[in-house]
Amino acid sequence: MGPDISPSTGPVAPDAVPWRSRYRRKVAVVDLVALLAAATGAWLLRFESGLGGEVDALRGAAGVSHLVLSVVIALLWWLVLAWIQSRDLIVVGRSLDELRAIARATAVMVGLLGSAALLFAVTPSRGYLAGVFGLGVPLLLLGRGLLRRGLQRQRQRGRSQARVLVIGTLRSARRVARTFRTDPVQGYQVTGVWTPDSAADEESLLTLPTDEPRPWIPVLGSTHEVLEAVAVAAADTVIVTDSEQLGPDGLSSLAWSLESLGVDLLVSPNVVGVAPPRISIRDISNVPYVHIESPRSKAAAGLRKLSLGRVLSAVALVGLSPLLAGIALGVRLSGPGPVLERHRRVGAGGTPYSLHQFRITRPGASSTGRPEALDVTDDPRLTRFGAFLRRYGLDELPQLFNVLRGEMSLIGPRPLSPEQYASIPEAHAQRRLLVRPGVMGVWRTTGETVPTVEEMTRLDLEYVDNWSLTSDLGIGLLLARRLVSRFFLLRVVRRWQARLLAGSPDSAVRLRLDARGEVRLNDYPLFTGSLVALLEKVEDLLALRRPTLMVTTNVDQILDLERQAKTVDVYDAADVIVLDGMPVVQLARMLGADDVHRHTGADLLPLLAAESVARRWRIAVMGGADDVAQRAVAALRTAHPGTTIDAVDFPLLDGLEDPASLKVIEDLRVLDPDIVFVCLGAPKQELWYLQWRELLPPALYIGAGAAVDFAAQQVTRAPVVLQRLGLEWTWRLAQEPRRLAGRYLAKGPRFLWVIGRSLLRRDGAQQDYRG
Repeated sequence: MGPDISPSTGPVAPDAVPWRSRYRRKVAVVDLVALLAAATGAWLLRFESGLGGEVDALRGAAGVSHLVLSVVIALLWWLVLAWIQSRDLIVVGRSLDELRAIARATAVMVGLLGSAALLFAVTPSRGYLAGVFGLGVPLLLLGRGLLRRGLQRQRQRGRSQARVLVIGTLRSARRVARTFRTDPVQGYQVTGVWTPDSAADEESLLTLPTDEPRPWIPVLGSTHEVLEAVAVAAADTVIVTDSEQLGPDGLSSLAWSLESLGVDLLVSPNVVGVAPPRISIRDISNVPYVHIESPRSKAAAGLRKLSLGRVLSAVALVGLSPLLAGIALGVRLSGPGPVLERHRRVGAGGTPYSLHQFRITRPGASSTGRPEALDVTDDPRLTRFGAFLRRYGLDELPQLFNVLRGEMSLIGPRPLSPEQYASIPEAHAQRRLLVRPGVMGVWRTTGETVPTVEEMTRLDLEYVDNWSLTSDLGIGLLLARRLVSRFFLLRVVRRWQARLLAGSPDSAVRLRLDARGEVRLNDYPLFTGSLVALLEKVEDLLALRRPTLMVTTNVDQILDLERQAKTVDVYDAADVIVLDGMPVVQLARMLGADDVHRHTGADLLPLLAAESVARRWRIAVMGGADDVAQRAVAALRTAHPGTTIDAVDFPLLDGLEDPASLKVIEDLRVLDPDIVFVCLGAPKQELWYLQWRELLPPALYIGAGAAVDFAAQQVTRAPVVLQRLGLEWTWRLAQEPRRLAGRYLAKGPRFLWVIGRSLLRRDGAQQDYRG
């Protein structure tokens, strides 16, 4: 019988793991923003830019705007992405899987739109639809790519990783743990091992050959049941490397138990170095078996690869001839010696050949092709020009002549000298001789670090067994992208970083965390607490018995703070600044702030009206057009019986100094309110407070903008889902496109600069606080 897997305590479900839920939310938000941007961008280009030459009305549905269709398409596409599980953790963070998911969702959307057009006899503009999909797919890929890079950086620091309990032998557990530690980007970290090995009774820790401060993993054997071990290891993933350890029915029982706990289950077949296309699952007598196909003869593919390589190398040599001539001149001027060096290498079938490369070393030094250190640029033997060539791999361009002669391939295992072949096992050497060595190869895809000789040998053998023209194309594209990114984009990124970081703290607005983990807008502290904490803050301000100001900050105000001195005066005078805009809340969370809450003026008006009944607060509301304030007060009195709330008539002023404000102040003195909602729009409402602060009666003055319009139902507020996703602006833009297009579409994108500065300028105090 297998071990008892009945749990005494259960592990935490994956949804309770903070980074998982946070990352899923980020993906959902980025997807929706990308899709809304694509749909509205296509609408603007087609109908509002004057380039499309069409009227913004759907044929078959007169008067219906394509802008409405844009929102519908974006939301439907977003839901389709969720329906096909494109945001599951098994997909996100993996570029190929995300690409497939986005392609599937796009195909489904095309089918849905085609079906809807037939059923409802509605024909959208084909140019508009082409724009939607032409913008949507790249923006989705861009957003996912940026998130993926951020996730990979977190994982390289040991964060945002799945916690794994390995079930199997100590030997297999060491292999799995070592693999995950050497490749943290995959997102798995072994936190425990369960094994019935006799060694487990003597070994409480599994040690690994590593330089990390804690190179050990708890081993949980006969002292713990399986699910107890899951709980002790705080695992959200279980990997079984030897199912026999669980008994005949143990794996099924474990799967059932983990399913109820929300823990992922993976079973390792201990197959290493085999490409997925050669692996399939066969069901024999209701038992799954892993079938590994033998490497098939690739004579035809090899001939195509040879022919294609010769053609591409010939084209490259012709196209790069000016560059080759310039490099040759640079090598000649860098010092005495030949322009080209030749090194003996072993080709396919054991045939020797001479590998060509530009000379990059000083006179008297020898360059051996650097098979063990392919990316070293600080070798004292290198000339200054040679170090530049080595940095970008330009010294290897003459190897295109080897490809043209059929001695090498563009993609293949690294070329080895006869001495190096003699130093590796004979079986490995014979296997390598089946294919031509390559100018580029899998070993170059390992990142910035130089792989060890053993690692490069393993990668070469895996390539020999699993290569295909498709995989060669993938390797080539990856290396080309890496070279372009390193050579061209590095300077661009540094230039933009310098621009983002330029400016003094007074002129360049950014969010940051101080040493206590509190959010600040430049040097202004932001209130991020809960509603309960905010109510306590209100009580504290009322106890001061003087005029105080609450600012509800959003993207628009933050951008004004960067360019308008009067907005700086407002923030200097503010007694408390709360977060109104959801993008500001999301940025604070991206910086690592915990427990960040949003408090909008539209929420505060009804909430404080409800609280005023028990706390005996008197509330005044002023602003809005015509009788909007009176209607808002009437609605609040109906919704919250017993509240003391009044409307104050606010005239149309010729300026902030208009003496008509004295009548407003007199009315406020008569009412003697505790809280005053000033709904004139930012920054006018705050500037009016500053102008007349010395004459105002003691109270908390809250700049609440359109809160009075929402309370009077003059304007309909966005659905809650759009509010939580930070997309309330799209709803308001659809309601008032002429008034708000400038704010959201022209001014709003400047907030990306604030995001960039905030993320790039994370200071040491913040890092110390976060640990």
